[in-house]
Amino acid sequence: MKYLFVMGLCLYSCFCYSQVYKFKAFESTVIANGDDSPIKWKECDILTVINITKNKIQIYAKHNVDLDLISKGGFEKDAEQNIHVTYKAVDEGGVRCTIELVIFDNQDGRHKATLSLQYSDAHIVYRLKNTDE
Repeated sequence: MKYLFVMGLCLYSCFCYSQVYKFKAFESTVIANGDDSPIKWKECDILTVINITKNKIQIYAKHNVDLDLISKGGFEKDAEQNIHVTYKAVDEGGVRCTIELVIFDNQDGRHKATLSLQYSDAHIVYRLKNTDE
C-alpha cells in the first residue's frame, strides 16, 4: 500500500509541473520613445511574478500591472550568453505591448535579469534580483 501511495504521488507531481519565477525589482525607469537623455534609475522594491504556465506577468507596484502573454517571440543568446526572450502581451486595459526579458548568464551580482515593457509611446524597465536577497 505504501508503494502504491508513493507511485501515485510521483505520477501526480509529473502532471503538476509549473514554471513560476519570482523576482524583486530593485530599480526602475520610464523612457519615452525618442528620448536620448541619460537613463535615471529609481530605487524600488517591487515583486514581479512571471508565470509561464498561466501565460501571465504580474507586477505588484503602487499601481499593479497584470499582463496576459499572447505569444512568444524570439529566444536567443547573445555574445555574453545572456538569454533574451520576447513576448507579445496585453495589459488589463487592453493595451498591447512587447515584453523583453533578459536573463544574465553571470548570476554572481545582484542584478539577475532585466524586464522591459515596450509600449508604443514609452518603455518601462525593471532591474530584477532574486526575492531572497
